[in-house]
Amino acid sequence: MSLPANQLVVFTRLPCEGRNKTRLIPALGAAGAARFHDRLARHTIGRARDYCGSSGARLVIRLDGGTPADGLEWLGGHIFEEQGNGDLGARLDRAVRTAFDDGARSVVVIGLRGATAIYPPVAQWLFAGMSSLGLEVRGFKLIFTLADLALCWILLIRFGSKAARIYAWNPLAALSFAGGGHYDSLFILAMVLAWLARDREQGFPWRSSLLIGLAIGLKWMAAPIGLWLVFRNLRDRGLKRAFLTGLTVAAPVSLAYAALSVWTGEWTLQLMPPFFSRTARSMEFLPVIIDYCGRTGRLDNRIYLGLLVAAWILVASRARNFPDAAEWSFFATYLLSPMLHAWYLVWALPFAVKSGNPGIIGLAATGVFYFVVHYNMDHLGLGWTYTWWQRAIIWLPFLVGFLIVKGPFKKPCIP
Repeated sequence: MSLPANQLVVFTRLPCEGRNKTRLIPALGAAGAARFHDRLARHTIGRARDYCGSSGARLVIRLDGGTPADGLEWLGGHIFEEQGNGDLGARLDRAVRTAFDDGARSVVVIGLRGATAIYPPVAQWLFAGMSSLGLEVRGFKLIFTLADLALCWILLIRFGSKAARIYAWNPLAALSFAGGGHYDSLFILAMVLAWLARDREQGFPWRSSLLIGLAIGLKWMAAPIGLWLVFRNLRDRGLKRAFLTGLTVAAPVSLAYAALSVWTGEWTLQLMPPFFSRTARSMEFLPVIIDYCGRTGRLDNRIYLGLLVAAWILVASRARNFPDAAEWSFFATYLLSPMLHAWYLVWALPFAVKSGNPGIIGLAATGVFYFVVHYNMDHLGLGWTYTWWQRAIIWLPFLVGFLIVKGPFKKPCIP
């Protein structure tokens, strides 16, 4: 008998007191946390069963902490398989290989505990606050859209309508925030407010430092700009001023992290999902070229993290001003990061409102080509990746346009 061509795999754990939702144990108790996990698992598997029933896909439940017999006793008539030993990568590889060996042409896996997004602490408080208000998806999108409109208004007042159109009329920004519901609009708004505050400050940069610290608490990628503020004060005002600036930048993140840890009862230094951050790739530029030239297969993403940190330190120590630090740090991020999404390409766009950087403006246009990956998956059988000519369309206009304006042959990035 031939099995369905599509397979949906759900990773879950058998309910057991003390092993489920451990972060919630201080609030719910071990039994309450296990019951909460049971309700979530039943809801997820129920929705997955409904989808498979309507689409004809095969549902397989990969169980941890129990045998298939335990799974049948827990949830009844489903197909259960054990996750097996090893880390998340080994378990995921085993599940996908088994599905393809059973004749599946496409496989989707959900419920990966180690691949969940780990947001910075201010972002976690943001989501907790909005959820406590009872907001649903439309409410979240409304807030992110209002933040984007506020940013458009600020750019209009500060730089005039002609320059502000660079951001306000960009389709990728509207698609990312009003359409996709990504909270990066709040991150960008915090960065721009920090930039404009920095332009007006005469004494200690407490407003720009707090605002860029808030931006870091929303997205780690603002950290190079915070580092630039510290380097700038070290160069201009000495070690004491630089130290105080660093404390001010770190304050929003540190306080939000401490409050979050006290609230959840869990203190952790894990800043990102370990397996996902080591292996995930999307729309990368230099990493795929390095992998290809090395002929050794895909390298561990942690190598590129080291290169990124080195590039950020170089930018922070040499950038002339706030927008210069922002544009160069995002330039390094875009070229070296192994994991990018289309809405990331909007991060640098507000700074091009002032500089008119053709590379950044062009990338916000060619970045729409990111979505061709769905065609590649459905019709070319490439998976979540791009052909060389598709990467060239996305990245070459950015690279050439950016370096024409800011490259070393034009003007050095030295104060």
